[in-house]
Amino acid sequence: MLSRTADNLYWLARYVERAEYLARILDTTLRLITVPLSYGGGTNEWESAVASAGCANAFFAAYDEASEETVTDFLAFSSKNPSSIRNCFEIARLNARAVRTALTTEMWDTINGIWLELKNWNKGPSSREELARFLRWVMGSSLASCYENLVQNLDHIATAYGRQGPAQRQARAVRARLMNSRIEEIFQSGLHEFIGHFIEDNNRLGSAVAAQYLM
Repeated sequence: MLSRTADNLYWLARYVERAEYLARILDTTLRLITVPLSYGGGTNEWESAVASAGCANAFFAAYDEASEETVTDFLAFSSKNPSSIRNCFEIARLNARAVRTALTTEMWDTINGIWLELKNWNKGPSSREELARFLRWVMGSSLASCYENLVQNLDHIATAYGRQGPAQRQARAVRARLMNSRIEEIFQSGLHEFIGHFIEDNNRLGSAVAAQYLM
């Protein structure tokens, strides 16, 4: 029973994290399109958003062109996109219901509230301002801050089990890289490359946590 609860909490966190990540991509893109072309060149920022989200093939199978309307719908609201913010919160809510007694009232109300608002937005928000407000509601904290909390929680688990393991070591290594990163260096080496490496780090950590505690 404890293992099942831990598994539900783990996937709850993963899907909320995925939703937050997509919200940050959309929020950043909304900011970038307001920058003069002389700063950003002639690239299509909405195509970049889809590429950063790692779902370009699925997107272009559904849409002919990457625009503000199509990308926002696909990443945030589309029921046909398994990784949309809406679907992420749908799955997160199912996991939350399975472990309702293990959650704080605030956490449950937040997850349930976002899911209900997403459910009511059949075609997305009516304005950019409304979308920006919603995205900032979904978003919580920086990557470095998230990993700081992740390391602390893994250390608590290690104390309970009486031993450290690969999961703790990997989490600390990623946290150190994030804490030592500088935005100028990230842009110089490539934002998409940085995000791609971060996703790979997350996948490795997820596998390490599952192998260490859930199998």
